[in-house]
Amino acid sequence: MVFGIKRHRDNRNSQPTSSTAKYYRANSTNPSRRSKTRPLRPRRHAVWLSRVGTIVILTATIVFIFWNLIVGPPAKLTVNDTVYHDKKIYQDYLDGQLRKFFNRNKLTFNAAGLSSDLTKQFPELSQVAIALSFFAEFPTVNLTVAKPVLLLSAQTGSYVVNEKGVVVDLEAGFAGSQKLINVSDESGLEISRGKTILNPQAINFINDLNSFLTRHTVPVKSFSLPAKAQELYLYTTDTGYYVKFNLGGDLAAQASQLLAVRNQFTGDGTQPSQYLDVRVQGKAFYR
Repeated sequence: MVFGIKRHRDNRNSQPTSSTAKYYRANSTNPSRRSKTRPLRPRRHAVWLSRVGTIVILTATIVFIFWNLIVGPPAKLTVNDTVYHDKKIYQDYLDGQLRKFFNRNKLTFNAAGLSSDLTKQFPELSQVAIALSFFAEFPTVNLTVAKPVLLLSAQTGSYVVNEKGVVVDLEAGFAGSQKLINVSDESGLEISRGKTILNPQAINFINDLNSFLTRHTVPVKSFSLPAKAQELYLYTTDTGYYVKFNLGGDLAAQASQLLAVRNQFTGDGTQPSQYLDVRVQGKAFYR
């Protein structure tokens, strides 16, 4: 007897039902069919905090920059010598200049102009150094004062002349004039405060000659600048004649000749009636 065998249906190759197919198609690995999730929006208070933080940072930056642009007194001042004025005199004038509008911030601060103003007000200054960094509110100012050397007597008065040859002030405005070398002007120089009337080499010549004569006990009365350029006359208290020097010549040679001739005059008892000329090396002339 042949039984009818009912074949078992293989479901592996069977197609899913319509609802099942839709489910699997929705979850397919195909990127084009994958569902897209919408990004989460930040909360409102987080956005507000971010904006406030940005504003605070910008404000702080602006305040920092503005604050660092400010320049003001008092300046950090150093002065190498107070022979002319107390430090307070320089400080007060400098701080007054820093209060001016254009010197109140770093964008318009004029260091060259300030240096020029200081040298005009104080002719004794040979150098003015001004430093102002971006992070500093107060400028650093270093003043170099040229030492007084001569007390120059002219028709218009007696003037203090410093080692750079600059007329600093009248004798009345300087307390230490008795320590200076007396020089009279016979050349008719145009003398005014702040003007350079002699070069530094001439000042050094006179100063060194005076020191040489002091060491060798030659009694100096005064020096004189005649009308002839580059000449210097020496007057002593123990003779009636004057000595001619060349300001551009060799100081040691001329000074040595002076000592030798003075000793010779003392030995033989002769004296010039007018002058002794030691400007030519190895020769001395007198009248």
